[in-house]
Amino acid sequence: MEINFQKSKIPLLWLDTFFIIECGKSASDGKRDNRYMLLYDIVLEKTREEKIICPRAEQEEELEGNVESSMKKFLALTRGTKFNLCSQVYNIQLERIMSVFSQKTRSIDLLQSDVIEYPPKSTGKYFVSSYSVPSLEHYQKKRTEKEENIKELQDYKDTQDISMPFQERLNNEYAGIYLATIMLIKEGNTLKKMFNGEIPFDIKLYNQFDEFVNRPMQKWSEITGQSDIDSYLEFLHSEEFKSIPYIDISSHLIADMMTSTKKWDSGDPKDISNLSAYLPYSNFILTDKAQYNRIKRLGLDSKYKTEIYCMKNINELIERLEEI
Repeated sequence: MEINFQKSKIPLLWLDTFFIIECGKSASDGKRDNRYMLLYDIVLEKTREEKIICPRAEQEEELEGNVESSMKKFLALTRGTKFNLCSQVYNIQLERIMSVFSQKTRSIDLLQSDVIEYPPKSTGKYFVSSYSVPSLEHYQKKRTEKEENIKELQDYKDTQDISMPFQERLNNEYAGIYLATIMLIKEGNTLKKMFNGEIPFDIKLYNQFDEFVNRPMQKWSEITGQSDIDSYLEFLHSEEFKSIPYIDISSHLIADMMTSTKKWDSGDPKDISNLSAYLPYSNFILTDKAQYNRIKRLGLDSKYKTEIYCMKNINELIERLEEI
């Protein structure tokens, strides 16, 4: 199946949160890192001239300090444009490919406009954007959740054979949702007992069932008119499902992580989620060195026609943007 990405005439730039953090530090303590500020100034210029788009994706959730100074500087670049959340981007792609699979279509267009929220047409030169400064308790909760998630991922990786050939690991990642769905369906009796009060209620199991079985099956039925689980499982096992950009990119990135000696880092899950969602729609991406090397090694930048940069070649990005 052929997927055509219809990128807009105005190039789209995705900036990793680390860049926003560094800009916030420069604003609050007066220290100017020439690399960061040069890029910031050229992006500010080009967004004001409407020659590039630099969307936001609720990145204040990833900030733990200098939230106000960081977001003020970043919002000046976004000019009111926002990416949908990663989960929303995935669901948009999922629904499109469900329709393609059902109708046996051989090609589909995925549009930037599907995943970007533009501000209303302004009568003046100002855009209104808001953000929240999370509480200390919120940060502590998020930090604990992140630490638990990383430990769970690393514990799982420690049980795996990192010498497994990459293609085999990639196939395993492609099949992840299919296998998880089958496993959760088998928990049907457990869920009934939970709802009948026969056993303690397991909120984690309930949420997993809702995410992987209940909601997708509802959407599958709406789009295809089929309500049987077997037809949905056939879709999850299909080449069309594997071709969903979010699934394709995340499977490659996770497979690469699982076949390397590198341990999971606290920022890896969010980086993988962001890149899986936004890489295909972006013209330029600035990410960290580890993800940059991984994307280049896997050829994902070439596949999705997106230019990838990190701090080691940030001058090249600045030069590219100056040319626009």
